[in-house]
Formats: sequence, C-alpha cells, structure tokens
Amino acid sequence: MTDKSDEQMGLEQSRNVLLKTLESVELGEMQSFENLDIIPLHVGNGHALPYLLLSDAIEAGVLEVTEVDESGDVPHLKVINKADKPVLILAGDELIGAKQNRIVNITIIVPAAADLVMPVSCVERGRWNYRSRTFAAGRKASFLLRREATRGVRQNVRERGEYASDQGGVWSEVDKLNISMGARSPTDAMSAGFDKAAEKLARFKDRLTYPDKAAGLAVFINGLLVGLELFEHPDILRKVWDSHVESYAIDAITLKKKSRPDSVPAEAVRDCSRRITESLEDPSKSPGEGYDVGVEEADLVGAALVNNGRVVHLQAFQMTPSEDDESI
Repeated sequence: MTDKSDEQMGLEQSRNVLLKTLESVELGEMQSFENLDIIPLHVGNGHALPYLLLSDAIEAGVLEVTEVDESGDVPHLKVINKADKPVLILAGDELIGAKQNRIVNITIIVPAAADLVMPVSCVERGRWNYRSRTFAAGRKASFLLRREATRGVRQNVRERGEYASDQGGVWSEVDKLNISMGARSPTDAMSAGFDKAAEKLARFKDRLTYPDKAAGLAVFINGLLVGLELFEHPDILRKVWDSHVESYAIDAITLKKKSRPDSVPAEAVRDCSRRITESLEDPSKSPGEGYDVGVEEADLVGAALVNNGRVVHLQAFQMTPSEDDESI
C-alpha cells in the first residue's frame, strides 16, 4: 500500500519528468502528403517496452473489456487483465461491441493480473443492445473528436475530480465527422465516417510511413500545428502509427484549404512544448498505474500519463479554427 508521502513524491515527480522529457525532444525530418505534415519526435530511452498494447492483449486473449455489469453504464467499462505484464490503453482508442461502441477518455495502464473500471465516451448513440459480450479493439478516434473529449475531461477533473467527457460534445463531433464524409449509420456510429473515407485514408497511410526510432509526432494541418504526441517507447508509436495517421488525416480531408500561413514548423513545435510546460495542472492518481497530468491554457488542451519516472503518453491539441473559418 502506498503511503501519503510516497504519493506526494509521485505528484511532484510527475511534473518534473514532463518538463525534462519535453526539453530533451529532438525533431526529425518532416513528411508531407496533401495538407497533412508530420514531424517525427525523438526522445532517448534505453529500456524495453514494459507494456502490452490494447489490440495485442485482446487478440492474445489476455485482456477482456466488458460492460461494468449486465445493465451497462455508458461512461464506464470494466477491464480485466489476465497477463503477467501491464496493458497500455491509449486515450482515443475505440472499443467495438457489447451494448455500444466507446472511446477511452484517458491513457491508462492496467496492472498485471488486475481489473479496473475505466472512463469512456459513447461514439454510437443509436444503439443500446448487446452485439457481443466483450469488446474488440477498433480505430483511433479523429483528432477533432479526441480534442473535444480531452477538453471535457479536463473540465470535469477540475470541477468534480472525474475523468468524464462532455458526452454531448463528443456526439456532436461524431455527427460532424459522418456528415463531412457523407456517411450514414443507423446507429450514428463513428466508424461509418472512417469506412466512407477508407480509400482516401489509405493514400495518406501509404505516403506517411513510420520514421525509424521515432517516439512522437508533431502534426500540422494546412501549415498549422494541431497536435503533439509523445510515447514512452518507439515501439508504441510504431504499433499505433497507422491509426494515428488516420486520426489526423480524416480531419485534414475536411479542413483542407488552398492557402497556408507562413510559419516555421520547428519554431511552432518548440513554442507548443514551452506552452505545455507552462500549462501543467496538478497531477492526480490515474485509475490504473501512474499519474494523470492535465494541460490546458487558452487554445491548448491535453494530458499526460507519467509512471515510473517516464512520460508514458502525452497528447496536446491546439484549438485551431473550425473548418468553415478561412484562417485554417
């Protein structure tokens, strides 16, 4: 059992770890396709990947995700880890099946041989009936949807100490996604928009390939920095690279503009990193292992999970103008 002094040390260390990690980031060579640009980020590490990832663990039969009980509870799911090592579940991961599809609100580490209840958001509001008893791993939610979910979570953490999203805001982003893609779904499922855009998304994935040893990415749409993400180990990003390209590409398709502002990408990344370090909220204990650290200031919102002296996952989104604003 962790005593109070150990917990306080963990809270203080979380902020220091984030600061040091961001200071050590090195930028790689930009990749571009149409209006989407990605700069790989490199962070030194010399340890083995200590986690299984969600999709791998489910496929191996060592992780089970279910409704919390027979009746179900929209903002919560139960996770049972039968493996002898922790399982990493990333914010924005989609889970398909059971009574309705969900996305995960925050990045969580499920300890080895343990179970917990994790916070989620519905991305299929037109269904509330069982299609399966357990969930399968799906896609990564779109950048704009992840940004909206993160915004709601940070507000609820500050106000109520809960990792709940603004469910209405999440549904609104799902609707916008499907409408923009010309997709129809009898259950208003997020997956419909991705299915409709499958051929276009495939072209982005063909052109934007994983950069060797990269542990993060800075993403630009129409020349503006919209997202910055870091992972504890390059193997994490290597495994989720395609899903993250899709996450940003599906919004790049909608937000495409003919003109781009004059900017220096490297300066934009450094400025965003500085703003993150100046906007860290007080850390709080994660539902799994580690500490959750929020980021919010003006048009910047995000969160990081810190565990064992390392940044497991940081995601930060800039609140760029909407698709009908000529400035993007």
